[in-house]
Amino acid sequence: MTMMKSNNLKNAAIFFTLILIAGLIFNKFVAEEYKVTPGKATEIASNEKDENGLPLQKLYVILNSEQNQDYRFIDLRDENHYKLSHIDGAMNIPFKKLLSNENKSILQEDEKTNVFYAENEEKASDAFFLLKQLGYDNIKYLHGGFTYAKKYIMRTYQPSYGHFHLEKPKYDFNKYFNQKEKPKSKSETIDADVIEVSGGC
Repeated sequence: MTMMKSNNLKNAAIFFTLILIAGLIFNKFVAEEYKVTPGKATEIASNEKDENGLPLQKLYVILNSEQNQDYRFIDLRDENHYKLSHIDGAMNIPFKKLLSNENKSILQEDEKTNVFYAENEEKASDAFFLLKQLGYDNIKYLHGGFTYAKKYIMRTYQPSYGHFHLEKPKYDFNKYFNQKEKPKSKSETIDADVIEVSGGC
């Protein structure tokens, strides 16, 4: 009985080790490799000129001129939302299928700038930063999101709405992440004053 138990444990250990080795091999050959360092990624994200996004007034110009041949709009929403309404000529690549092999070959084509859009700006910028970290360069995301663009730009252009984009934080994250934290000296610590309160109503 003890011999059989020992053999079962050995077999389980060998099986677990084989699964672990297979997982490591799979990860080595299949996992995506980030080509942008975390420092560079924060620099891209905190770009003051906001060259990552496509302004809504530029969308209006593209849709109403020959420039539309230079851009490929990619709708990141699910197929049902895409069928209901989308930017003319846009192709549908749902966010969860963005990194599939068939879509990677489309995104790697350099003859057009890929512009991601979703219901809101956040989802499109998520796709942008994911692909930017993987080394894609011909990409942008639409400011404001599709709902906003459809209401104020595509139906009837209203110039006062053409400058919308999410407010960016004013804090310098790039500087923060790249500096080494220094221990505080005793002179930098501040003692709080204790105030005693007495009495009542």
